Amino acid sequence: GGTTEGQNAVTLDGVNVADAGGGGHWLLPSIQWMDVIEVGGLGANAEYGGYTGGMINGVTKSGGNKLSGDVELYYQPSSWVADNTPETPDDTFKFSNVAVNVGGPFIKDKLWFFVGAEYWRLETTPLGAEDTSDRKIPRFLGKVSWQLDPKNKLMFMAEYDKVVHDRRGIGEFVLAEASSKQRSPGATFALHWESLVDDNNFVSAKLTGYDGRDDYLPFNGENTPGRIDDANTGIA
Repeated sequence: GGTTEGQNAVTLDGVNVADAGGGGHWLLPSIQWMDVIEVGGLGANAEYGGYTGGMINGVTKSGGNKLSGDVELYYQPSSWVADNTPETPDDTFKFSNVAVNVGGPFIKDKLWFFVGAEYWRLETTPLGAEDTSDRKIPRFLGKVSWQLDPKNKLMFMAEYDKVVHDRRGIGEFVLAEASSKQRSPGATFALHWESLVDDNNFVSAKLTGYDGRDDYLPFNGENTPGRIDDANTGIA
């Protein structure tokens, strides 16, 4: 829609997971969990509302009659990254990502499950910083789908993720003790019932919600205020 993130609708299995205060995305689901990613704009179906830009809905996997899964591993050590600042030989850039997903049947043609887990980590040294910025995101998802009869289906999904970011904001003019510890857990759930009326009509009902917080704590102790030294000339 050519507008800002805060004016978009961001949903997961139909759950509005946008930041209620800022309007941007709040939860951080894994791309490996997605079966379909729907993108639309103004004029989309009635179930998508509360936006003036674009609509992005992630539909998570549900499993099936065949047990299947996958494991993904990404690893990038500092020794694999070119250094264009040789005057600072201690620069760090480490990235790793491990994801495990499994789906299959509890009861064939009746009850299916999908579970996924991922651990994402990026550790870098910002230009001129005395220490690293260390960001970690563990995240988990579970989903159960139940075909009650040929016309009725019930689905339940629960998701949890957490941003753990140590020394956030550290830089050339921000010391480690002036940086933050970010602790941002978030969780969502969706209970969804669908019923076919006829070949052209269906009824859908959802009970959904999410919860989370975004805390920035002083890195040098929760009861100690942080500080910023500007070029060692004083405290700002």
